[in-house]
Amino acid sequence: MPPKRTPVKKVPDPADDGELRALFLNRGAAQRNVSRIQTILEQAEADNIELTSAKIKVYQRSVENAHTEYTRFHQQIIAMSPSDGLEEQEECYLKFLDLYEEVSVLLGSWSEKLTAPPSQQPPCATTNQQPIIVQSQSFRAPLPTFDGRYEAWPRFKAMFQDLMQRSSDSDAVKLYHLENSLKGEATGVIDLETLQNNNYQRAWDILEERFGNKRLIVESHILGLLNMKRMAKKSSKDLRSLIDECTRHVENLVKLGQPLLGMSELLVVTVLTRALDDQTRELWEASIDQTELPEYEQTIEFLKQRCVILERCEKSAPIVSPNSKISNQKPPGSKLAPSKTSHAAAVTSEYMCDFCSGQHQNYKCSNFLKMSVDQRQAKVKEVNLCFNCLRKGHRGAACSSDKSCSKCSKKHHTLLHFEREKPEVKPTDAPKTPEGKPVPAVQPVNTSCSSSIPPPGKQVFLMTAMVNLTAKNGQVHRVRALLDSGSQINVISESVVQRLKLPKQPANVPVIGVGGNKSKMHHKVVVRMTSNYSDYAVNVECLTTPKVAGTVPPVSVNIDAWNIPPGILLADAAFHCPNEIEMLIGAGLFFDVLKQGQIRLSSTLPTLYETQFGWVVAGTYDDQDDDRPVCANIVVQRWIRGVPEAILRPGGNCRACNDKHRGRTV
Repeated sequence: MPPKRTPVKKVPDPADDGELRALFLNRGAAQRNVSRIQTILEQAEADNIELTSAKIKVYQRSVENAHTEYTRFHQQIIAMSPSDGLEEQEECYLKFLDLYEEVSVLLGSWSEKLTAPPSQQPPCATTNQQPIIVQSQSFRAPLPTFDGRYEAWPRFKAMFQDLMQRSSDSDAVKLYHLENSLKGEATGVIDLETLQNNNYQRAWDILEERFGNKRLIVESHILGLLNMKRMAKKSSKDLRSLIDECTRHVENLVKLGQPLLGMSELLVVTVLTRALDDQTRELWEASIDQTELPEYEQTIEFLKQRCVILERCEKSAPIVSPNSKISNQKPPGSKLAPSKTSHAAAVTSEYMCDFCSGQHQNYKCSNFLKMSVDQRQAKVKEVNLCFNCLRKGHRGAACSSDKSCSKCSKKHHTLLHFEREKPEVKPTDAPKTPEGKPVPAVQPVNTSCSSSIPPPGKQVFLMTAMVNLTAKNGQVHRVRALLDSGSQINVISESVVQRLKLPKQPANVPVIGVGGNKSKMHHKVVVRMTSNYSDYAVNVECLTTPKVAGTVPPVSVNIDAWNIPPGILLADAAFHCPNEIEMLIGAGLFFDVLKQGQIRLSSTLPTLYETQFGWVVAGTYDDQDDDRPVCANIVVQRWIRGVPEAILRPGGNCRACNDKHRGRTV
């Protein structure tokens, strides 16, 4: 008999929060589906009813999907629940895991019984009627897979339906094959009810509604053409890959009713030829009539011939063994003059500046050098370059270059370094190390929460995300973080440090905030930060402060009519509800966390940006509420005799606007 657990309090009905109530209902539906399958299996065992192998496979798939759904809804509930209710929610999750494990064991037993030889089957399998074993038909070609990319949907649909039309399998088996063919972001799109009812046609309707959007498919192919990577040097392999990528997008666009005509043909040729290496580009320019507009088919044919020539030259090139030695001997009597082999000129000729399209490396661009540091950072982000080496194809965290900023030794290019004036620091303000020595003051850093007072009738949403922080004992805690590209430091609240029991280290960092306000931060910690959305993990050094920022957003916003696309996993599901910021992620990690995905909801709504933690919401929302007060949140505090004085007294009104919106501005 299992030990009795402590009675769990009844979960309060969040009548004032429709979204949280919906999450509870969805999580309960997933658990009830697992309980239903458990009842079916136990009843079949008690009444000696045989189940087919196809039915067992469908049940296994349903249980796995229910486990995935339950976990996803549970994580969102944890993110929105108050801290005093987390233990109760974890107790519910443990009960579900017990149920899930029991049903998984039952399904495993049934599967072993049905696949065992007749001599090893239990008596009930021979005394009763023989079970009907449904065997799927073998296919001449392997089943295609679909990973959720819109541009891959038409091809997958055509191939899969063609194979199923030639098959005599039942709808249940076809649905089983269809569910197994969905990978990546397409996994779990088919709902549990459809799987349980073996509704093969309904499954296709769901997939067609989700991925059959012609506009999104066309846009994905257009973006694929615009984002083709430039060849760094002449290579038959890279050129062949570039040709295949371009022709694939063009052919799919033609099938979707978007032929190459006029301007569209010129745009494709221009994008394609700009992605060529310098030598191939020169040969192509020499092959066309300069008085005529280039044609797409003519360009593709030239590049295919060029690819064949490069393949022949590469195959005929002599292969030098790594262990062989190249002789540099000279005839007797001749003197060996010191020679230096410079590869810089050859490498330089292969570069094309991403800022002005000149024949030089990005960091040598005169237009780029004339810009301010703010303008350079904005330009680097605009053309999607690495912040460390100023090249395309990777992020700063994945940069293989061993070079760093020559001024601060951090992982960014020297041209992107902020040079700030060092404020005067009194010796008495410096903290002490454990040995009693004063901690030297470092260069002052700037930080803010990117907040400002928006125009009347508008609400500004900042990038907030729920991140996982690992405590000293290994337990993971979720905290609400603000992604701020305008801060040079990472900040964490003292309450979170105490909750994680992290060891503090002495620090002496002057901080300059909005309006030139100055303060000091005397301690720092190192915390492990991970994501539920991806495998992103990093150790973050944070300065500690009693209060990171105010309440974000200042008031609750109704998002029922926003039409956020289905399948979008928000980094902060409660981004529209006022809540405290417990951590600030500065520019050092901001651009590593930020991914390329963007979704513009409408002209009056914010934009969705994809990050390593999920999709964040940022931008202005026109809610036509002109009377609502708005106060800027900044991280800098006012210090009086070394003690921070909060502008908002406990239980009082906001001293910035004397209103009761409890903006918690400090």
